[in-house]
Amino acid sequence: ALESLEPRLELNPRDPDLLVDKASFSLMLGDTTVVRPILEDLASRPQLGAHTMFTIASIHEELGDRELALDWLEKSLDAGLSTRLVAVYPNLRNLRATERYQSLKAKHEKG
Repeated sequence: ALESLEPRLELNPRDPDLLVDKASFSLMLGDTTVVRPILEDLASRPQLGAHTMFTIASIHEELGDRELALDWLEKSLDAGLSTRLVAVYPNLRNLRATERYQSLKAKHEKG
């Protein structure tokens, strides 16, 4: 999967969706050396899509950065991501048990 991203990244090296996919695939393959620089780059960008922010949240959770994961999850929910996706996403199982997530969920299910 990572190899299939490279030609597209060559054409559009700043595409946030491609970059977050690269970070996610790299993390799955155990290559964390590229993950944090990509996350730092994306964090500096003013507008990202809800799903991109959701993937950033998931990556931070996998890296053990729970507070950053929750920050990004909140941004993705504010941007319109459904709490239903969060509810079924396996990598966020432990995060869903936190008090902060329960508050975010309640806020977004009411809104």
